Amino acid sequence: MYPIMLDVTDKLVVIVGGGRIALRKAKGLVKERAKVTVVSPELAEGFSEISITWKQKNYEASDLEGAFLIFACTDNVEVNRQVRNDTASHQLVNITSEQELSSFHNMAVVESEDAVFAVSTRGSSPSRAKQLRMKLEDWLNEQ
Repeated sequence: MYPIMLDVTDKLVVIVGGGRIALRKAKGLVKERAKVTVVSPELAEGFSEISITWKQKNYEASDLEGAFLIFACTDNVEVNRQVRNDTASHQLVNITSEQELSSFHNMAVVESEDAVFAVSTRGSSPSRAKQLRMKLEDWLNEQ
């Protein structure tokens, strides 16, 4: 994996799933001014606080048309795998439940006034990345 930061401003990002993981992804993407579309029959509490387009329905392949980034965040393995199978070769996809199927991984991020720090375990242990992020936050607060 090659670590980069992506400018998602005005880029279409499709999130399949409407639970808490999808909400966390959507919040970060909206903050960076992405055009976020969420495909899910239902949404977790909190989505109403952010600006997204909601397709209140079950996923189908046409939902990915024009997407720059795609996140599959459902609790249904078959749907997540279908999202992966439907992704075009030029699209970046993250299957949150099966990182080995993903073309990119998110990093745990700590932001300060003048810097952004990212921690990755190459997708092998999101909980370990979170622990490291918390230690980095503590260290930065002590400075």
